Amino acid sequence: MSTANVTRRSALPLLAATVLALPAGAQSIPSTETSGAPPVRTLADAIRRALEVHPSLDAARASSAAAAAGIGSSRATRLPQLAVRGSTVRFQEPMLVAPLHRFDPSAIPDFDETLMQGSLGLEWALFDGGRRVGQVRQARALFGAAQEGVRSTEAGLIQRTADVFLSVLTLRELLRARVRHEVALETELDRARRTVEEGAAPELDRLRAEAELASARAEREATDQQLALAVATLGHLLDLSPGALDPEGLRSPALPSPAAEGPPIDDGAVADPPTVSAARRTLAAAEAREGVARSAWLPSLSVVGGYDLFAGGSVSPVAEWRGGLQVSYPLFTGGARSSGVDASRAGVREARARVEEAREQAAMAVEAARAQEMEARARMLALEAAVTRFTELARVERLALDEGIGVQSDWLRAEAGLLRARAGVAQARHQLVAARIAWARAAGRLDSGRWTEILEEIP
Repeated sequence: MSTANVTRRSALPLLAATVLALPAGAQSIPSTETSGAPPVRTLADAIRRALEVHPSLDAARASSAAAAAGIGSSRATRLPQLAVRGSTVRFQEPMLVAPLHRFDPSAIPDFDETLMQGSLGLEWALFDGGRRVGQVRQARALFGAAQEGVRSTEAGLIQRTADVFLSVLTLRELLRARVRHEVALETELDRARRTVEEGAAPELDRLRAEAELASARAEREATDQQLALAVATLGHLLDLSPGALDPEGLRSPALPSPAAEGPPIDDGAVADPPTVSAARRTLAAAEAREGVARSAWLPSLSVVGGYDLFAGGSVSPVAEWRGGLQVSYPLFTGGARSSGVDASRAGVREARARVEEAREQAAMAVEAARAQEMEARARMLALEAAVTRFTELARVERLALDEGIGVQSDWLRAEAGLLRARAGVAQARHQLVAARIAWARAAGRLDSGRWTEILEEIP
């Protein structure tokens, strides 16, 4: 027997003992976190950190803040506008310093090469066809849509974090099962070698055991790489340095037993998710935009006034006030007003269609989550029963094989079935948690303020 084979055979039980000594949900190895960051061990820890550090949420909040500022900008147009202007101009020839209001031969107007002018102007729109009101309504609707965008981003981030976290746990359990399977196959290969050397079994038994062991090692390596990728993805999601997360330090959430029914999904708790609410707010903004476009067909009436100051390089300042009403109505715009109304109407139709589309997608997401939960519960029941049967079957086949009256292929099939059943149970339990979180998002109940309640409701 080669030295490499001896080393590999002796290291494998040590690896199995290390993995099997850490039961799910009770690991004692702490994760090495980034400096100053709280440890991430539970699903709640991961979600809480993702909501604190992920840039997508900062971007959504910044967009909401910009939309809130838009409300202030639109409200400002409803108030009087004051402006100060001033200028100093040098002319080649002397110019009239102050305007002439009457012809008086006895009063010679002032001329100077340097003209200095200043004014304080006032303008206040009394009527604009509803343009300012429509702009305020549009800004408020867009702010509401931005707030729903923050909720939607939070829900998506929570679900994504939960999916990746549960994927890490599932792959960890699968890796443990594959290690157990590999240890069992290593034991069988040793037995096959001995029986072949003693002439009590054909060479085919050893070849079959080696082939099964090589296949199991390849599957374990693949699972190990998948687990490493999932851990790295979770680390990036939580903004942790490479190697900061130890999968053995993560704790499984409270999982239902396979026989537990748990509270069913409550249809009465379904509300509008952020996507539907945002679509409705966008529709309100489109309707307000249509009102703004129609206001261009009406005249505008404004109060105007000011205080003007005129002076020259050698002329004393002259001041005067002005005030009055101003009416404005464009007679010809080249079709710009008609095109603006048509575009706004098309925007309203599109927004209405988006609302219906969002409702349909939300309803489909709720049904998909319900189906996922039912599937997970059914799989848990079936696979737990399969684990019980495969465990007994593998035990009997192992005893028969050790007594020399069993068939090796039967035991290998029983062991492979037990591996799949155990991994399937863990996957189904995690799938149930993911289904509940997906349902909460589709039902409009998953956000930064209520996600902890959703986790507590999982049976």
